Amino acid sequence: MIYKAILILCLLIILKVKSIKTLPYFLSFILLSNLTETVLGYFLAVKYQNNNWLYNIFIIICVSYYLYVLKVNTENLKIKNIISKGQYVFIGLSILNMIFLQGLSQLNTITYNLGMLFVTIIILNYLKELINKVNTEYLNQPIFYLCIGILLFYSALFPILTFNNQFISLDVNFAKELYSLVELGNVLLSLSYLMAIFVEWRRRNLSTGSL
Repeated sequence: MIYKAILILCLLIILKVKSIKTLPYFLSFILLSNLTETVLGYFLAVKYQNNNWLYNIFIIICVSYYLYVLKVNTENLKIKNIISKGQYVFIGLSILNMIFLQGLSQLNTITYNLGMLFVTIIILNYLKELINKVNTEYLNQPIFYLCIGILLFYSALFPILTFNNQFISLDVNFAKELYSLVELGNVLLSLSYLMAIFVEWRRRNLSTGSL
C-alpha cells in the first residue's frame, strides 16, 4: 500500500534528522508506526486473520501521542490541564471498552471516535491560536502539517468508524468500497508525517546555509 511506502520513507529520512523539537519522540513514534503497519499488522492478518487487538492498542498509543504533542506545543496552561485529564480519561475508557464492551478482537470504534474527536477539538483550538499569533510562520512549523494530516485522516475515517455496521448490514460490497477512504486517509496522514520531517530538515539546512 502507498501509505506504508511513505511510512518507510519517513523512517529513513527521520533517521537522518533524528529529532524534531516541536514533535518530541517522533522518531520512536514513526518506528512504532512502521513496526505496526508494515510488519506486525500484516503478519497477524495473514497468520491469524485478525489483527484488531494490535490496532486497538496502537489506537491508544496514537491518540495519546497526538495529545502529548499538542500539550507540549500549547502555551495555555488551562488547555494543557484539559489535555492531561483528557488523556487519562481516554486511556481509562479504552481499557474498559476492551475488557467489557467491544473486546480485543473487534476494532474499538467507540473509544477511537471519542479519542479522535477530542484530538480534533484540541487541534482546531491550537491552529486558531497558531494562525492568530503575530509574525508566526506557521507553514514552517512541523506540527502544523501533523495537525492538518490528522484532521484529513479523521475526516476520511469518521464515516467508517461511525456507520460501518450499518453499511455492512445494507450492502457488504458497498462497505468494502468505502474502505478506500481509509486508504486515502492513511496516505494523507503519512504524507503529513513526511512534510513535518521535511520542514524540519529544510529549516536546519537553511540555518547552516546549505540545502
